[in-house]
Amino acid sequence: MIRSEIGPITRFPDYKRLVSWTGLAPSVHQSGNVEYHGRITKQGSRMLRFAMVEAARVAVNHDDRLRTFYLRIRERRGEQKAVVATANKMLKIIWTMLTRRETYSSANQRRYEKKPLCRL
Repeated sequence: MIRSEIGPITRFPDYKRLVSWTGLAPSVHQSGNVEYHGRITKQGSRMLRFAMVEAARVAVNHDDRLRTFYLRIRERRGEQKAVVATANKMLKIIWTMLTRRETYSSANQRRYEKKPLCRL
């Protein structure tokens, strides 16, 4: 579903454009040298944003790297912002995977390896 919503990944020259297009980028308000980051912009694909947030909720339970990121943000900012930040991070990872044509290498790689057959 994510791939069908994004379309060809070549549309986005860097991950920042994809995150912004999805609406998961924080809004920025500037005045001179002062820069404030606000809520997410919510511009772009509503369905993709929903899918990424729900995927982030599941991923924090199964991926150690994303879980530590989520817990660090949750401690400072709260649960909802931590989930959105994790969805943002996952979208960056997805952009990298699609542009480099790589598979995801989780910190917990053993979970995805083929298990040997048990012989009785």
